[in-house]
Amino acid sequence: MYHQRLANLKDVTAIAPLWETFLKERSHHDPSILLKSNFDYQSYVKRQLPIYPTPLRNPQTQELVFNELGELVTCPVVFDEFGKVTEKQGIPIFKKPIYEMIQGKLRLKRDNQGNYLFEE
Repeated sequence: MYHQRLANLKDVTAIAPLWETFLKERSHHDPSILLKSNFDYQSYVKRQLPIYPTPLRNPQTQELVFNELGELVTCPVVFDEFGKVTEKQGIPIFKKPIYEMIQGKLRLKRDNQGNYLFEE
């Protein structure tokens, strides 16, 4: 059985040697690939891991929410008291949206300026 998931920081030590082996083998067949002898594969792999923000969804339709400019609204990342991104097992944590019930329907809560509200 095959299981796929996003890589996290704990995976760097496993991915870096695979990447190094791949590039060394590939460089034997492609002379345009020039490898540095002291290249830091772990740092390189760590910089490549993406942070995918959680998109906001309409609780009634589950459709993605876009702002007035047509931009996708995403949940903001949680920062600690030192201004660093809060993570759990190497994966960033995002604030959850605040909902309210209006006329029996669950809706995303907004402030007076129309901004979506998120948990603190």
